[in-house]
Amino acid sequence: MDNKTKEEERVKSEKVKNSKLEMIFWLTIVIFALIYVGLQFLASSHIQKSEDNSSKQTTIVPPQFTTVIKEFIVDDDSIKNYLEDNSTLKDIESGLSLSIDHTNASIDERVDQLFNPVYDRIDNFLDFHYSVIGEYTELGLAATGKIEESIRDKLFGSEFAKSLSDTTLHIESQFISELDAHRKAIEGHITTDIDKKLNADMLGTLKRDINSSIATQKNKIAALVGIGVSYKLIVATLSTKIATKLGSKLAIKGAIKGGSKLGAAGIGAATGAVCGPAAIICSPLLAAAAWFGTDAILVTGDEYLHRDEFKQEIIRSINQQKRSLKDGYKKIYGDALSEESSKIIEKYKEAKVKKKIRKRIKEYVTP
Repeated sequence: MDNKTKEEERVKSEKVKNSKLEMIFWLTIVIFALIYVGLQFLASSHIQKSEDNSSKQTTIVPPQFTTVIKEFIVDDDSIKNYLEDNSTLKDIESGLSLSIDHTNASIDERVDQLFNPVYDRIDNFLDFHYSVIGEYTELGLAATGKIEESIRDKLFGSEFAKSLSDTTLHIESQFISELDAHRKAIEGHITTDIDKKLNADMLGTLKRDINSSIATQKNKIAALVGIGVSYKLIVATLSTKIATKLGSKLAIKGAIKGGSKLGAAGIGAATGAVCGPAAIICSPLLAAAAWFGTDAILVTGDEYLHRDEFKQEIIRSINQQKRSLKDGYKKIYGDALSEESSKIIEKYKEAKVKKKIRKRIKEYVTP
């Protein structure tokens, strides 16, 4: 076999060999590809099965809870409990008693000031009373029924009515001030521990209700004062007492003068001889002189014997009226303070107070 033929057979043999190797290469690739796809399929099947199993398990897992803190708004009885406590009520009563004492002190002071000018006029009144002119003036006033009016003008003066009105206004102002201070003292204690922001509306309404009640009480007091502390009542009562004393004194002096005048008349007849031809003119003048001279002597004697006693009677009458006026004021304003204090307490007891509380609660948690 020549060289050429050998070469051709070698080449041919190489081609066959290369063809087999190429076939083995691609067959190997195909095998790997099939293995990879098979593994992916198996992996996907397992993953899906695992997810299915997991889904089935969650339906039977017991629910899970967690503890949280939440805020709630509830009724608050702290004010009611506070106001029902005996020690608290004692404190409130003590404060009320102090307010009444302050008001009474103001009443005493203002009424004393009101009557001071009346006491100052007593001596001038007595000077007029123990004079001949005063005696005849009072006699005329008694005969016409105006003696009380005269006593009123001379003892009380024209400014008494206005002074009494000013006294009432001052006491009323003191009453309002004491009542407001008492209300604030109660509120200050009982609202210390409540949530003022949460209860703002309730507190505002409550304050308006209390102020309205105080205004009503004020009008009620004004009516009571008008009835029980009347200027005319005070003057009339005191004037009647003094007028009664004057009437009895005038009667006594009239009887004394009657005897004195008869004696003076006999003396006057004897003086006719002295007057001579002018007796018609002289005798009346002498009689008048004797009449009024006797008046002057009797008035002077009466003043000497009875002025101090009569002055003390007038002072006692004024003191009695002043005491009655003070008692009237004190009862009216003391009762009003006690009544309003009770109303304030009751209104706060009935108030719907709220408070916030924090509680631990269990909440369901979705897994």
